[in-house]
Amino acid sequence: MKRILVVVAVFLAATAEAQPEPDAVRMSSEAPRPAPALWVAPLFSLTLTPFAASQGATLLMVPVGVNLPVSATREWVLELAPLFSHSRCEEAACSAFGLSLSAGMAWTLLSNDKGGGLFLQPKLVGLPSWVGGIRWKAAGAQLSLGLDVGYRLNLGPVFLAFVVGGSAGRGWNVPRNSSSLYTSFLDIPALHRTNKWVWDVNLNLVRIGANF
Repeated sequence: MKRILVVVAVFLAATAEAQPEPDAVRMSSEAPRPAPALWVAPLFSLTLTPFAASQGATLLMVPVGVNLPVSATREWVLELAPLFSHSRCEEAACSAFGLSLSAGMAWTLLSNDKGGGLFLQPKLVGLPSWVGGIRWKAAGAQLSLGLDVGYRLNLGPVFLAFVVGGSAGRGWNVPRNSSSLYTSFLDIPALHRTNKWVWDVNLNLVRIGANF
């Protein structure tokens, strides 16, 4: 009987020593926390800017953003995108200026072992704009709710994400022939404007930058 008790005691002691600490188990099961990142979305400028130039117009937009992690699966995504276009309208030069601001929370659904993975990003987007020529001027604004779906890659110090999405909301003083103030930058500035519902497709399909 004593031998049996001794064997049981030795087995229990060995099991206790082999059992990992709760904190260690928790840390190993958690996905790695993504690093903060600063990025740009250059695809718009690399494609539409040369096309506009071939048509005798100027079109510039360079979105700049930052990812700020708050946990292993959530991070704030803030984006700032200045817009500028210049063309000829009504026998005079017209210029348009805009400043897009967006804020959202990216939720990682399927994470990988490097702090990246598939994510959903609901966001709030605002855009004030100013347009006009020698004979007339106009200001407009829009506020939209959007959703982006993407996949984030962390390649050491390199941040890379592929994103698709869109948004819809309300616009004020939007050109009648445009679906939104964003798309109005692709058109010849229009004098006839109205308040209406607007929608946009995310044309900035690639985000590239640096992890910190």
